[in-house]
Amino acid sequence: MEDWTNEKERNDQPAGGDRTTGEIRKSGILPSLPEHEIRMFDGKLTINLHSVPDPVNPDSAVCFFADGTLELTDPFVEPQPRLDPEKGFEFCLNLPKPERILAIRQHASWWTRPVFPDSLQSIPDRTQMLLLKYPEGTCAVLAVCDEIYRADFYSPRERVLPGEKDGTDFHGQGERVPVESPQASVSLQASESPQPPEPREFNETETESLSVRCASNRVGDCNVHTLFAAAAWDENPYLAIRKAAKSAAAAKAGGICERGERTFPEILEGFGWCTWNAFYREVSEEGIIAKLDEFRRKNIPVKWILIDDGWMDADDAKTTLRGLDADPVKFPGGLAGTVKRIREEYGILHVGVWHSVTGYWNGIEPGSEADRLLAGGTRHLPDGRIVIDADPERAFTFYDTWHSYLRKCGIDFVKVDSQSAMSVFYRGIESYGTVSGAIMSGLERSAEKNFDGALINCMGMAPEEVWSRERSAVTRTSDDFFPNEPDSFIEHAMQNAYNSLWTGTFYVGDWDMFFTDHPDAKLHAILRAVSGGPVYVSDQVGQTDPSWLRFLMDEEGRAKRCDGPGLPAPDSLFENPRKNGILKVVNRRGDRFMIAAFDLARNEEETRAEITCADLEPVTEEAGGAYRVTAQFGGGSGEIGPGRGFSFTLPRGDAELFILERLEET
Repeated sequence: MEDWTNEKERNDQPAGGDRTTGEIRKSGILPSLPEHEIRMFDGKLTINLHSVPDPVNPDSAVCFFADGTLELTDPFVEPQPRLDPEKGFEFCLNLPKPERILAIRQHASWWTRPVFPDSLQSIPDRTQMLLLKYPEGTCAVLAVCDEIYRADFYSPRERVLPGEKDGTDFHGQGERVPVESPQASVSLQASESPQPPEPREFNETETESLSVRCASNRVGDCNVHTLFAAAAWDENPYLAIRKAAKSAAAAKAGGICERGERTFPEILEGFGWCTWNAFYREVSEEGIIAKLDEFRRKNIPVKWILIDDGWMDADDAKTTLRGLDADPVKFPGGLAGTVKRIREEYGILHVGVWHSVTGYWNGIEPGSEADRLLAGGTRHLPDGRIVIDADPERAFTFYDTWHSYLRKCGIDFVKVDSQSAMSVFYRGIESYGTVSGAIMSGLERSAEKNFDGALINCMGMAPEEVWSRERSAVTRTSDDFFPNEPDSFIEHAMQNAYNSLWTGTFYVGDWDMFFTDHPDAKLHAILRAVSGGPVYVSDQVGQTDPSWLRFLMDEEGRAKRCDGPGLPAPDSLFENPRKNGILKVVNRRGDRFMIAAFDLARNEEETRAEITCADLEPVTEEAGGAYRVTAQFGGGSGEIGPGRGFSFTLPRGDAELFILERLEET
C-alpha cells in the first residue's frame, strides 16, 4: 500500500502550491479544488476545502480534504454551536458539463445501484460514485467515508430530507427543499502538451454544480478533519476508477487493502449450497439432510454448505438472540451434532453459519444466555436494544466469544449480515466512521483468529462499511436473489455488474446464490460464470438441475472462478441496459477472456449486438490482436480483430456466454 501523508504532515503543509491548487501535470482532464472556505455559525467555524495530488499518480489523481476547528464562545459553559448530525456541512462544486454520466447511489441502508442521469442536476441523493465522460477522456469521482465523516453527492437543485420516501428505506412525510450551499469552483485541466497546462476555463453555460454533503451521524461534532472525495482521470474509464479508489484508500486514515492484497478464503473455492431460499427461516437438520441426500443421488460434488437465517436460538417475534447454539427444536443434537453428521455421513468439507452483525436482526434478548455470555462486548442503547459495542476491543470480544464457540461446534466460516444497519442503530450516538471502523475491526480480527479469515460480508454496501474493512476479501454486491419475483434478474445483474466498478478495486464480489430449477437459471448461471466470486446455489429439496452446474465447476467440485471482478463492457458503461441495448459483462480466467451478454431491455423479439476487441478494455490493457470467439450456448463462433467484430443475436430476455482466446500471430 502506498505511503501517504499522515495527519501531522497534512496540517503542516503550507497554504498555496499544489496542496491548494491541485495543478495537474498531465494531458487529460481532472478536477482540482482551489482553496475555498465555508464559514458557519457567524464565522465561528471556518472549514477549509483543498485538494492534494496523489503521490503515486500526481498527474492524474487527486484527493479532496476538509479541515476546520470551531471557535468556542465565551463563556464556555453556555451551549455551543454544533454541526447537524445528518446535514453536517454542504457545498457545491462547479464542474464542466459531461457528455454522459454513470452514478452509483445508495438506494437503501445497505445496498447501492447504478443510475444514468442526464446531467449533474439530476443525480440522486446519496450518490457514492460518478463516472463523467468528456471528449478528452473519463473522470471518476468517489465519495469517501473517513474516520468520522462520510460524504455524499446529490443534485444541487433539491435535496431529500431524512424521512422522505424516495426509493430508499426511509419512510415518512418529508419534503423537498431547495439547497443553498456555498459554491466552490473546481477547474478541469486539459492539454495535449507534456508541459504544465493552464487551467481550462469554462463559462457558466458550460458548467454544472455538484452538491456535496459531509455529515458524521453523531450529535455534538464541531471539528472537521476529513478526506471527503477522490478523483482521477484516464482515457480508460476503468483505470480512472481504479486510480481514484486506490488514491482514496491510501489517503484514508488507517488505509484499506486493495483486492490483490486480500486473501480469498480457500473454503469458498469449491461449489456450495446455502439453505436460505430452500427453507428460509424454517431450516432444520432434517431439511438439510434431505437436500444432501439429493446431492449424493445426483453426484453433485458439494464442497461447503452455509446454514442461513433460522438456525439459531432466537426470539423470532422480537428478532433477538437468546443463545449461542442452535434452536433445540430444529436441531435436536445441537449445532455440533448436525455439523458432525454433515461431515461424517456426506463428506461435506466445510460448514458455515449466518448471523447478523449484532447477533440477530434486533440485537440481544435482555436477560438471556446470550446477554450473559456476550456482555463483555455489548452496549445498551437508549431505545432499549442491546447491540454490539462500537469499541474495537469490545467488538472483538463480542465476536470472539461467539466465534470460538462456533469453531468448537465444527463451524469453518461465517456470513455476517445487516452490517450497514449499525449506522441506523447508532444514529445520533456515534459517528459513521467510528461505528463501522470499530465493528469491522473486531469482526475481521475474530474471523482471522477463529476461521482463518473465512468471512462473507453482507448487507454492507453503505460507504462507512466499504471504506472500513481493512482486510476481509468477500462482500455481497447486490440485493438478494428473489426467486418468486418475475424479472428480478434484471436488477440483480445490474447491481452486481455496476457496483463492482467501485467495490471491485477492494473486494471479491459475492453475486449471491440462485436456483438451478428456475425460469432464469440459465441467466443466473452465466452471470456467476463471469462474477469472479464464489459459486453456490440455494435449491429447494428435489429441485436441483445439474446441467446448469457443469460449466461452473470441475469434476472435483472446484468452481471455475474468474481472476477479477466482472465489469460492464465499455458500450454498457453509460447506457441503461433496462432501456437500450444489451448488458455485456467482461472478465478473464487465465489467458481466456469471457463475455456474458444479457438482453435486459426485452423490447424486441430479437436484439443484435457485437463483440469487439474494445470489450476487453476492463480486464486488459493489451486488447489488440486477433481472437477466436466461441459462444457456449449455440451462438456460433468466429474471429475478431482490428476493424472487425463478431455479430450475434439474442432472443428476447435471453443470454449468451462467449469465450475469447487470443490467436497466434502468423
